[in-house]
Amino acid sequence: MNKTELIKKVSEETGMTIKDTKKTVETFLNATMETLKNEDRLIIAGFGSFYTIDREAREVRNPATGKPVKVEAKRIVRFKAGQDFGNKIN
Repeated sequence: MNKTELIKKVSEETGMTIKDTKKTVETFLNATMETLKNEDRLIIAGFGSFYTIDREAREVRNPATGKPVKVEAKRIVRFKAGQDFGNKIN
């Protein structure tokens, strides 16, 4: 499912217009990104939590050539599914 399909599904389920649903979904996504950008954790009860971790710079090997390649440090996003979420998909 992509973003457009998600918006359509939410619109159908809630009876909201596509325009209002799109604004709602985009507001949620922007709030999520802003929260994570500020290194806070976003917890949605019954669903899961989004959080960030800092990855240190490291050296890896290119599998095709075997030459070492430097990878810069960066912050990455993680998601941990809640118990209800896990139970529903299993």
